[in-house]
Amino acid sequence: MSAIILMLAVALVGPVGAQTLEQAGQSAIALTDAARHIGEPSVRHDLKYREISGPLFVKTEGDRRAADASDIAQGEMGDCYFLASLAAIAHVRASLIHQFIHDNHDGTFTAVFHRKVGGKFEEVPVRVDDRFPEFRQRQQPSFAQPVDRDARGTELWVMAAEKAFAQFKGGSYHKIDGGLPSKAMEAILGMDSQGYRSSQVSFDQIAGWRDQGYPIVVGTLDDKAVPHGKDADPLWTKHILVSGHAYWVEKVDKRSRTVTIANPWGFDEKHVTLTEDQFHTDLDSVFVTPLN
Repeated sequence: MSAIILMLAVALVGPVGAQTLEQAGQSAIALTDAARHIGEPSVRHDLKYREISGPLFVKTEGDRRAADASDIAQGEMGDCYFLASLAAIAHVRASLIHQFIHDNHDGTFTAVFHRKVGGKFEEVPVRVDDRFPEFRQRQQPSFAQPVDRDARGTELWVMAAEKAFAQFKGGSYHKIDGGLPSKAMEAILGMDSQGYRSSQVSFDQIAGWRDQGYPIVVGTLDDKAVPHGKDADPLWTKHILVSGHAYWVEKVDKRSRTVTIANPWGFDEKHVTLTEDQFHTDLDSVFVTPLN
């Protein structure tokens, strides 16, 4: 399953003439794609756990860096908003991923999340081991999937970050089944994030954020809002876009005025290039974190 719940976001300074979701006082819009839903398994119970050995980071051919957006492949949990946020951050500034999670070299990893208290972000270190849930009937992780490996074993940073996020959010994976990209980025980075309706964000604003190296995540239309019929956008009729899903922004082309977004289901998923009009009509929301 992929899920993204569009709720209220924290604002800094946004596009001229646009209001953040919070400033607009807009109600939450729940977006859910149930295709990958398997229930509400717990971090502590319900599933079989197996030790998976390997380094936190592996740089293979095709990776631009050790912590790369191509390392991310969503499993059967609706945490697209979290994985898309990790990919967006890794894509623009991988060093922030290395600051966020580290190997304790004892079979455990520590991810430093952030919680806002009294207007300030406080660090919340979360330590997890190298045991990950898998389907009882097959030797395959249930949720975030391993992608890269080398002679030392499987690259673990994405699976470890997901497990730590589940612990941070209350101790069970079902706690992270659906959420808000801006809140995920705030938890990872300890910086305020913003959310806007896509119709309120100009192409020039998106291009400006991309030029500044800000991580950007977008949310597609709710299934009920997806247009149908002979005049509907082929992105929907040909099932190129997934409704109620979070994607990360890979590229903004100023010359063609297009935005290319990528699916956290996996780097081998086809990236989707949107025209300026499609950006405004096929997406519901945009989330951005201005990096310090």
